[in-house]
Amino acid sequence: MAADKRADIVAWLPGMKLPIELKRDKHPEVWNSIQDQLERFYTRDPESLGFGIYAVLWFGKNHLHLIPKPPTPLKSPASADEMERQLRTLVPAERQNRIAVIVLDVSAEIPD
Repeated sequence: MAADKRADIVAWLPGMKLPIELKRDKHPEVWNSIQDQLERFYTRDPESLGFGIYAVLWFGKNHLHLIPKPPTPLKSPASADEMERQLRTLVPAERQNRIAVIVLDVSAEIPD
């Protein structure tokens, strides 16, 4: 990546890099890493063309940890889908066509 930075995962295509920033739901920086890491360091790489993916692993409500409090006015998410919707609101409007947000439910919880 540019400026000797390293993304968690990079997919290389001819003439393009696709950086992927990966976090656990309990990571202390989960709510601000879209801007502070993905945008600030990785999507600025000339070969990324401004594109990137922010992926979060959702371990669920039965896991023994707390998800950090989201920024105001958001409330603590109760599901992977809710966290994904909330994180998408944190992507600046002008970048929403280039930055994808995905929350993967790896909780192994059985839906009601």
